[in-house]
Amino acid sequence: AKTVVGEGLRLTGATLGALFDPGAEGDLSGFVYTSGAGESPVADRAWLGVLDTEPAVWGDAAERAFSHPFGPAARIGSYLAVTVPTAGEDGPIGLFFAHPDRDAFGERAVSLADGLAGWAGVALGNARLFRRVSDAVRVRDDVLGIVSHDLRNPLGVILASAGLLLDLDLDPATQRRELERVRTMGTRMNFLIQDLLDVTRMDADTFSVYPREVSVRDVLHEVE
Repeated sequence: AKTVVGEGLRLTGATLGALFDPGAEGDLSGFVYTSGAGESPVADRAWLGVLDTEPAVWGDAAERAFSHPFGPAARIGSYLAVTVPTAGEDGPIGLFFAHPDRDAFGERAVSLADGLAGWAGVALGNARLFRRVSDAVRVRDDVLGIVSHDLRNPLGVILASAGLLLDLDLDPATQRRELERVRTMGTRMNFLIQDLLDVTRMDADTFSVYPREVSVRDVLHEVE
């Protein structure tokens, strides 16, 4: 963002510049970066109304009564607003530039600002994609860690019961009890594996939910 605004100031000759993304996190209510402003940008978003597919440029800004993002103390003779062509999470993303003199932004400055906005749109889109992929990988790794940890307990019970059945001469009732433990723990492991597969289905947008009634008593009995 700092690079985008800095290049915009250099290319257009503006003295004030701001990149606004309403979905950005921070203390400036969506401002990703500002340069040249004498005070914090205003949070009132009425000035977003000028954003359109075509750049908005006013050479007589000092004579207009309009809302802008640079605060009441800013001296603005010329004003240039360009839409960044990428889908914002909470609304349009815009590049804003201002200069204290009239007619400071000619056709070349407008064209350069528009091209810069296109480049910024690609960069922001890539950054969002990278963030979403990183979040998905982190969630997957968290789920894998939880499932791997939870599988150890029933697996330990199965191994212990199998050891008893193989090493000791148990009476039929005890053998049956140990086999029941093996089946219960195997069922629990299967549920955990299904949970892991559900995460894969979520990533592929093929996950389905089938509600059914469950006995709370049976659930508590399994926990015990």
